[in-house]
Amino acid sequence: MLERHCAIERRFQWQRARPTRHAMIVSRSSIRVPRSHYFPTTDTVSTVTAAGAGYGMWQGLDITRWREDSTRDCWGQFCYVRDLTDNDLWSIGRQPLFRPSNIYEHAFHGDRAELSCHAGDIEIVSKICVAPDVDVEVRMLTITNRGTRERTLELTSYAEVCLYNRSADMAHPGFAKLFVETRFDEATGALFARRRPRAAGEKATWAVHVSSSNAPAAQAAKYETDRLRFLGRGRTTANPMAFDAGASLSGTTGPVLDPIFCLRRTVSLAPGADARVAFVTGAADDQSAVQFIAKRYAEIDAVEQAFSDASRRYESELQTLGLKPRDISLFNRLAGSVVFANPAMRQAASLQRDRWDQAALWAHGISGDLPIVLVRANGDRHHALLRQGNDGSRVRSAEGLEI
Repeated sequence: MLERHCAIERRFQWQRARPTRHAMIVSRSSIRVPRSHYFPTTDTVSTVTAAGAGYGMWQGLDITRWREDSTRDCWGQFCYVRDLTDNDLWSIGRQPLFRPSNIYEHAFHGDRAELSCHAGDIEIVSKICVAPDVDVEVRMLTITNRGTRERTLELTSYAEVCLYNRSADMAHPGFAKLFVETRFDEATGALFARRRPRAAGEKATWAVHVSSSNAPAAQAAKYETDRLRFLGRGRTTANPMAFDAGASLSGTTGPVLDPIFCLRRTVSLAPGADARVAFVTGAADDQSAVQFIAKRYAEIDAVEQAFSDASRRYESELQTLGLKPRDISLFNRLAGSVVFANPAMRQAASLQRDRWDQAALWAHGISGDLPIVLVRANGDRHHALLRQGNDGSRVRSAEGLEI
């Protein structure tokens, strides 16, 4: 009857992360229903799944294109890793380029998510957060060479640019892409995307993608904003043409038909050495604002500061609301089940017996346009469960998740 219907049973109290300081969830196994984590600020929301997929949203617009698909979970911002020494290619998360020999792990904290990948002697940990003071999603990669020989690695980011309402984008994706143009900024090494106004009173919307590192640049910046030139005809993110022998990023910008953000960095690591590389994506309705983001996050120190600020904001949130880390972890899981519908939290038999449509809700003052969270309680025995459901709804609704 409803697109999203999330029932919280009493067992939800006990299916939470182990109580640590940051309420961490760690898993190595594959997951049938994608587990996701929700990072909200006032205007910017980031959702990351255990496979490394997810989306970034700004003021209700998808910065990067995403589709809810629990069978594939293949939409989002990704990072490819190519070992130039051994000519091997993989991705940090299980999506989009899974390697059975690699070890993939994830950890969801109150202030950030972490994805890690162990590929032989190479270990990569990706930390993801939303900066509290700027509308950006920050991704910091720490790459470590555990081997006994020098390795040269190529790190390539990839995300489809959307800058549009998701429903409208799903209805007419080809048409939506026609109004986006891209450019590269030599000074900061950033990519900009601008959605052109379609009417006189409409404002342009901007997105930015910038990278920084503590390692010296081995070569000039490489980039791509044309999805066809990156993937190739008839190919997917699991086998992009950009990684074929002899292929390279074309550096195409302008009014491309299918825009993406793609930046490439190369790092060389001696045995036992590590390096940090960051990719930052943000949005604004003003060109000067995205230029400020590009200039700020072209420096790796600003990226480190973003994680410190996110941690302080998280601690402040706990203190102000009188919550514990396990509460925020539980609320994030609840939000993840709303944003990414979780069939495991539904009663399928009840839905199959239900013959009412959305209009049946109107008599109860419920429009049915927003996701519905149903809390099942048994009288006075479930006060704690009711309080958790109410607190979770209040906290996340205040941060933009309407339920």
